[in-house]
Amino acid sequence: SDLSLWWRAYHGAEAAALRPADFPASAAALERARFRFHPTMGLLASTWSIAEAWRAARDGGVPSPPQAGQQWILVRRPGAEVVVSAIGEETFAFLTLLAGGASLAETVDRAQAFPGFRLDAELRNLVAGGLVTGIYREG
Repeated sequence: SDLSLWWRAYHGAEAAALRPADFPASAAALERARFRFHPTMGLLASTWSIAEAWRAARDGGVPSPPQAGQQWILVRRPGAEVVVSAIGEETFAFLTLLAGGASLAETVDRAQAFPGFRLDAELRNLVAGGLVTGIYREG
């Protein structure tokens, strides 16, 4: 459920996020890379605009009733506080594929179908959001 993502993030294990220097330096190695994500990360595709309601409730306000409409949500706890963010469909697809074990090259091949997809921006967001805790290669 939607609330269980927040609880899982809140109670999730601590993990050190990778720094930019921890990522493979060569393009070939990066393409083959598969990522381990922070244990508090969760993704949700909702038919309601619930990210704003979560934020309002967290901030002590009265949330407005959610509006009908597709929303993609990233939940994580990079530090002491759970963060709930509305993200684009292309980012949701990118993260879902990577979290499912696809290599970066496989993910990019599929994510390019989304008009707003930009690999440089997605990689920056992975690092800035503290989402990646490990890199491995299968085979």
